[in-house]
Amino acid sequence: MNDPNPPSPSPEEATVTHIRASLLRGLHQDMLRRGGTAWDDLVDGLSPMGREVFREMPGSFTWLETARVSELVMAHTALVGEAGAVERIRATAEEQLTVVHAWLLKLLSPKTLIQQGPTIFKFNYRGGVVQLDDIAPGRAHLSIWALGLFPEWYTHSVPQWLRRALELSGGGECAVTHEPPEEGYHHRYELSWEI
Repeated sequence: MNDPNPPSPSPEEATVTHIRASLLRGLHQDMLRRGGTAWDDLVDGLSPMGREVFREMPGSFTWLETARVSELVMAHTALVGEAGAVERIRATAEEQLTVVHAWLLKLLSPKTLIQQGPTIFKFNYRGGVVQLDDIAPGRAHLSIWALGLFPEWYTHSVPQWLRRALELSGGGECAVTHEPPEEGYHHRYELSWEI
């Protein structure tokens, strides 16, 4: 299909400048479950710009600056630790895929879902580049060039979202493996599902 080692987009093309607020639903829900002033306490620890953005949680389809999102995510991770961050990622993917975008998965097969990966990415992120490298029955490789995101995004968020989306689109037992870059910002993901 495409060259698995294509030339990298420029850093400007790969820089993710904005993220949809819907990708923070799991984090926000976690803080609300904690009760009391948990959300306000988390927001109070942010920079003045972060406090301004998150005093009231923005609507799901609002574009948020990546720097503000990363600040909030890192503060939450510091509060809940790595295990809590992984649970937040799982809950966010579940919420996004079974509530916010549930209609989408009713229309797509695993193959079509992966083929539409670049378009779906553009719906949730401004900046960054996604490319389908190859696809065959029950397997595919995706390339993502993205700068500016928090570290767990590459190692946990993308694999969790892809795996759960494949399952919900009828892929049965699915696996997603992150292949980190040896250098630069080209991340590859190997996907497999039942056919």
